[in-house]
Amino acid sequence: MIKQKSGILLIILSAVLWGTIGTATRLFSAAGLSSLSLIFYRSCVTAVLILVVLLIKNPALLKIRVCDLWMFIGAGIVSFFLFNVCYMLSIGLNSLAASAILLYTSPIFVMLFSILFLHETFTAQKGIALILAFGGCVLVSFGGALQISVPGLALGFGSGIGYALYTIFGAIALKRYDTLTITFYTFLFASLASMFTTDFASDIQLFSEKPMLLLLVVLYAAWSTTLPYLLYTVGLTVIHATTASIISTIEPVVAAILGFFVFGEKLSLTALLGMTLVLGSIFLLNVTWLAKKKEL
Repeated sequence: MIKQKSGILLIILSAVLWGTIGTATRLFSAAGLSSLSLIFYRSCVTAVLILVVLLIKNPALLKIRVCDLWMFIGAGIVSFFLFNVCYMLSIGLNSLAASAILLYTSPIFVMLFSILFLHETFTAQKGIALILAFGGCVLVSFGGALQISVPGLALGFGSGIGYALYTIFGAIALKRYDTLTITFYTFLFASLASMFTTDFASDIQLFSEKPMLLLLVVLYAAWSTTLPYLLYTVGLTVIHATTASIISTIEPVVAAILGFFVFGEKLSLTALLGMTLVLGSIFLLNVTWLAKKKEL
């Protein structure tokens, strides 16, 4: 059993790895690979890698009950696949800043779902950290006019809800199954769903012209999906769902820093203040004296 501090570090590391997705996606798009195709390759590579590990480590971990399929369908299709599709469509209808802000409403949904379904208690510590984290994400993401359409608003909230649901489905599944089992079936179902949004004919032609691109996609899937989802799911074994979701808001901070170094994007004082708030929320969650306060 890992300790709570180790769990927090795992959640932070997973968020750091997720923070590379935007930069890598932009680079792959420039090479001719669509964002929707990347959803399939991330899912498929992760499912295959985890399957290999399961077959070597303990094939018995592949056994699941039919009545529990809803957990993995929820994590793979309702969460991972639909969250990614909603976010990409949201970007097409809203400004990037608005889409990012709507996505990072996810800790709010995690908090609500955790109270309703996981019977977590809401503390003053979590509440203050939630406000700091969300406020920080707003400041980090704010890069201009917040252009939002009504369909874009719905898709943006859909991305936030989908993003939040992995934490919930994962926490429920952990009561019965191993981390590897959960990750494998999550991405098996995500792969099946994302097959229908992938242009295989175009991708095969692209990979035949640029064979190194296929290798880069496999490596990208491993570091942006396989490893962080494993780390996050292990972290959930000792960290409450709401706390894990708040800590993961360090992801846009990492994305902003990478944007600065890779693409020369400016980091305004507003963005720096937002980063400070996000880091402050994580620090707050580790202040033990607040945790002893009476729960609301």
